Amino acid sequence: MTDKPATPGKTAFANWRDYIIYIGFVAIFLIFAVTLGDRGFLDPNNLLNIIRQTAIIAVVSVTMTFVLSTGEIDLSVGAVAGLASVVTAMAIDQFGIAGGILCGLGTGVLVGAVNGWLITAVGIPSFLTTLAMMGIARGAAMWVSGTAAIPASPSPVTPEGEAPLLLGPGDAMAMEPGFSGEWEVLETMRKHYVTRYRP
Repeated sequence: MTDKPATPGKTAFANWRDYIIYIGFVAIFLIFAVTLGDRGFLDPNNLLNIIRQTAIIAVVSVTMTFVLSTGEIDLSVGAVAGLASVVTAMAIDQFGIAGGILCGLGTGVLVGAVNGWLITAVGIPSFLTTLAMMGIARGAAMWVSGTAAIPASPSPVTPEGEAPLLLGPGDAMAMEPGFSGEWEVLETMRKHYVTRYRP
């Protein structure tokens, strides 16, 4: 007895759950486009501002995907991002924008290395390690900043909310290589796992 080949329409409908995130995104976008279209929602500057505001979430989500794919979890990403932003703003005053970016990246790398060492070498579960690091990073950010706002000078953002010193309209294009690279790595990991460990 041979199985009947599935028709393309039925196959696409059966796998609709694989695209639920994209379906939800399109639905939400259309709702706001219809309800707030006459209030500037579809204005190019507003759409670009949305992309800029979600850039940090996009970067964190890329790295978090790798963490979750290994069966682990990181609860400290938000607090570490806040600490890195504080360090970046303070370092910009001393070393300029390039130096501030390097200091912020170095902070994230240092905290990530400590988390990784405690999880892999010491054997502490990732849930407990990152939960503790969340409190440490949050406390460190409040301590170094004195719980006050840290203005960056020169500021990469103008009073009008524009960021001429950043990537501008190329923000989305700059994030695309990261997403494409993540997809390729995850696909390679999946194929390797299926080939090696499939019974």
